[in-house]
Amino acid sequence: MPITFYDFEMALSLRRARIIAGSKNVPHDTVQINMMSYEQMCDACRAVNPNCTVPALQLEGGFGMAVAHALRNMNPSMRNRVLTGPYVYEQTPKLSARDLMQITNFIEMLESHMERREVISSDSLSIADITAACTLSFAKVVGKRITKVTSNMRRWKDGLKERPSFGL
Repeated sequence: MPITFYDFEMALSLRRARIIAGSKNVPHDTVQINMMSYEQMCDACRAVNPNCTVPALQLEGGFGMAVAHALRNMNPSMRNRVLTGPYVYEQTPKLSARDLMQITNFIEMLESHMERREVISSDSLSIADITAACTLSFAKVVGKRITKVTSNMRRWKDGLKERPSFGL
């Protein structure tokens, strides 16, 4: 699964993240974001991180945001809470269909990626596994689950359940 790290070489927090990724030998692509020219505010960067900050790590092609957006646009209790923060934003129910499709596409992509793999990235448990597992668990709220058909993901998730820290 491709991991993309959005970086700005001059930033201290980003250097720390690069050092961690390097010390763990996590394969990843890097995209340089010029914060001096406010590039982090562009639409492409907002699609990765709506908070317009770096570092940003794209693990799942927007999977987590798709789950959050589907929930916020579908659930009646989120009627005026589509976006976080102090302002009222109305739901756009038609957008939830797009988000559900994005979730399905991610699950299919991860199923293929996990063939003959125990973890998502490198050779040991990583933030990619933790994020994907947590997001998949949360995806149940919009009706998306790992099924018997997704045998590679089922095997992966069962392996995670063996770790005491997961308690999935």
